Amino acid sequence: MTVNLKSSQRGSAMIVTLMVVMVLTFLGTTLWFYSVNDVMRADRQVKRTQAYYIARSGCEAVSDYIIKTRDTSMVEGEGEDRQSDSIPLEKGSFSVRVREEPSGEVVITSTGTVDDVSDRAILTLVKKLEVRSAFKNALFAKEDLYFREKVDILGDIETNANIYYGNEFDYDGFDESYDAMAGSTATFTSRLEFPNSSSNLDYTIKEGDRYIISASEGEKEFKWLTVEEGGILEIDLSEGDVNISVSAILTVDGRIVITGDPTGRKVNLFVQNLFATGNINCKADDEEDDDYEDVAPNHLILYIDRGKLQPSGDGSSGKKMSFKGCIYGPEASILLKSIEYFEGSMIARIIDNTEATGAVIKYSSGDGTTESDVNFGVTQEDIKYKKGLWRR
Repeated sequence: MTVNLKSSQRGSAMIVTLMVVMVLTFLGTTLWFYSVNDVMRADRQVKRTQAYYIARSGCEAVSDYIIKTRDTSMVEGEGEDRQSDSIPLEKGSFSVRVREEPSGEVVITSTGTVDDVSDRAILTLVKKLEVRSAFKNALFAKEDLYFREKVDILGDIETNANIYYGNEFDYDGFDESYDAMAGSTATFTSRLEFPNSSSNLDYTIKEGDRYIISASEGEKEFKWLTVEEGGILEIDLSEGDVNISVSAILTVDGRIVITGDPTGRKVNLFVQNLFATGNINCKADDEEDDDYEDVAPNHLILYIDRGKLQPSGDGSSGKKMSFKGCIYGPEASILLKSIEYFEGSMIARIIDNTEATGAVIKYSSGDGTTESDVNFGVTQEDIKYKKGLWRR
C-alpha cells in the first residue's frame, strides 16, 4: 500500500492554518471588546467626574446662600427635607435636597447628572450660635422697614422681616461700606425687664431750672417727668451708674445733659414712652458755647418698654429731637419723624419712617474704646452656619 505523504502534509498544514486564524480572530475580537469597554469605562468615568463636580457646584450654591443670608426657609423643619427640581448646568444638571438633622446641622445632598451617569456630593453645614453686643447697627427692627422719605442713614440696617424702599428714599445714605440685611435670624437674650416702680411722682423742670440726679440717690423713680423748653435735667456720673425710671411718660422739650467722668459708667434710662422735641446728650447748634459736653453714645442707654418714641405735643411745632446714645426697645415703636439727628444705635419692633424727611441717623457704638469699657447688659443672639465635612 502506497501513502501520499505530500497530500497528508498539505491537509495538516491547512488545519493548523485554520486553527491559527481562529485563535487570531478570537484574540482580535477579545482585544477589540476590551478596547471598546475601556473606552466606554473611560467615557463613563469622565461623565461621573463631571457629574460629581456639577453636584458639588449645587452644594456650594445652596450653602453659600444659606451662609450669606441665613435663610433656611428651604428647610421645612427638623427631620424633614425638600427636593429641588432639576437645574441645568453646563453639560448636565443637578438637583438638591436639604435636610435639617435633630442636632441642628443642615445636610445638603446634591445629585449631578451627565447623560445617563449620576454622582452625588454631600455637604454638612454646622449651626453656630453667636452672642454679641446688641448695638451693632444704626437701625434694627423686628418688623418690616419702610423707607419712603429722604433720610440719611450712615450705618448698617437689619430686620427680622423685609426692607422696602420708596421712590423718595435718599439712597445716598448708604454706601458700599454699609449693609442692609433683611430676614435676619437675630434675636435678643430676653425681653426688657422694666423696673417695678410704684412711684406716682409727677415732676416738671421748668424753663431756666436745672435738676441734678446722681448715683448717690439710688434709683430715681417717676411716673411722669417733664423737661420744659429751657429746662435742664443734669445726670451726674461722678459716683457711678445712674438708674432712672419713668413708668408713664418722659417729655423732653428742653435738654438732658450728662456730666462727671463717664469712664466705665453709664446712664440707664427706663421709660414707657418718650415724647421729645429737645436734645438728649446732644448739643444743638445754638448751644456750642455752653459748659456741657456730649458724652459718647455708649454711656447712655434708653430702654423703652412697649411704648413709643414720638414728638411731644401734636407735632405741629416742627421741632425735632437730637439724641446721642443707644436705644433698646425690642417691643417698642420709634417714629423717625421725631428725630432731627441721632448718633448711636437703635433697636425696636417698629421703626416708622413716615414724614421723617431730613433725619440723619448715624451709627456709633462708643467713644473709640472697646465696648467692654461699659457693660451694656444687652446681647444679641444670631444663628450662623459654617461649612463642615464633604462626603460622597
